[in-house]
Amino acid sequence: MSHKPSSHDVQPTSSGDDHPAPTTAPALRAGWHRPEHMALPRPTYWPAVMAFGILLLAWGLVTTLLISGVGLVLFALALAGWIGALRYGH
Repeated sequence: MSHKPSSHDVQPTSSGDDHPAPTTAPALRAGWHRPEHMALPRPTYWPAVMAFGILLLAWGLVTTLLISGVGLVLFALALAGWIGALRYGH
């Protein structure tokens, strides 16, 4: 029984170790293209701070308006910080 090599077969490396070297990627179908690299924004804590501000805002509606005020300030601060981080890439 003969085995036809495919694009998914791996070839052994020239050093003779047991780890096979991957072959090249298979060809793309007609009309397809590889996706371009897209730069993602850096991770930030602002979404978590905003969620905590919303939590305090809602908790303050049940307890006291002072907590709602702190939540509102925290929400506004987080919103400004998050938008600033996205705009300027900090």
